[in-house]
Amino acid sequence: MNTQRAIWIIALAALGWSACESDDVLIDPGFDYFPVERGRYVDYEVDSIYHDVPSGIQDTFHFYVRELIDTTYFDAESRPTNRIERYYKEELADDWTIRDVWVANRTNSTGEKVEENVRFVKMVFPVEPDVMWDGNAQNTMDTWDYSYDDLFNPKTIGDTTYASTVTIIQRDVENLIQSEQAREIYAQGVGMVYKELDTLKFTLENGISELETGVELQMTAIATGVLE
Repeated sequence: MNTQRAIWIIALAALGWSACESDDVLIDPGFDYFPVERGRYVDYEVDSIYHDVPSGIQDTFHFYVRELIDTTYFDAESRPTNRIERYYKEELADDWTIRDVWVANRTNSTGEKVEENVRFVKMVFPVEPDVMWDGNAQNTMDTWDYSYDDLFNPKTIGDTTYASTVTIIQRDVENLIQSEQAREIYAQGVGMVYKELDTLKFTLENGISELETGVELQMTAIATGVLE
C-alpha cells in the first residue's frame, strides 16, 4: 500500500469515527424537568412559620396550593409562555379557589418563572453538574448563585417516589446573624415537587445567636397529573 493511499484511508476512518461519535452522543437538555404541557398540574401542601420575636409573634400557616398550566401564548418577545393559574384552599376537603396567575417560559437555554411579578431563572439547559447561574438575573434583586446538585437520582417526596430528580441549590448562607437556605427539587415529567425557603435573622447576645425575625417555608407535592 503506498503512502498516499494509507493517508487517504486513515482520513476516511477518522471522518467515519467522528460521524459515529456525533451520532451516538446525544445530550438530553433536561426539558422534561420543566414541563410546559397544557393541563398539567401539581398540588402542594404548604407549611410556613413567621417569626417576629421582638413583637412576641410566631404564626404558623398550613394550606394547599395547586399550580395549573392553563394556556400557552406568545409574549412580547415572541416566546411561548405558560399561563399558570394558582389555586388555594385551607383544608384538603375544601374546593379550590383561584388566587392569582403566574407565567413561565421555557426556552432552549433557560426555564424562567414569574412569581408575584418577579422573574426568576429557575433552570438552565442543558442540566449538567458544576453549572452555576444567577437566579435573579432577570430581576432587580441581589445576585443569588443557583447550582445543580444530586442530579438524575430517585427521590421520595411525601408519599411519592420519583424516578429521576434534579435538586437546585438556590441559597446557602449561614453565619451568626443570618441563615438563608433555599432549594427546589424537580422531577422528570412533573416539574417542581419540593421547595424549601428559610430566611432568618439573629441577634447576638453574649456571643450567642438568638432568633429575631424570619420566615420558614416548605412546599411538598402531594398530587400531580394532567387535566383534560
